[in-house]
Amino acid sequence: MASTSDSTRYWKAIVPSDATVLVETNYLYVGTTGNLVATVVDPITGVVADVTFNNLAVGYHPIKCTKVKAATTASQIIGAW
Repeated sequence: MASTSDSTRYWKAIVPSDATVLVETNYLYVGTTGNLVATVVDPITGVVADVTFNNLAVGYHPIKCTKVKAATTASQIIGAW
């Protein structure tokens, strides 16, 4: 699926995993509410950290991340690049 409002051109289902490294996403779509644990990179310092988004609602979220961790309870996650 392509987006017309920004540079996002590619969408793919994401299965939470501690091992799978993603190309940094532009957005994440969450289909079922829950916690989302993501590995993010601070664009200024380059520091890598895991961040937990508690009770993330269904919908699109401008989350740039390189992993969606196995501890994630949200589901039906789609990444956008």
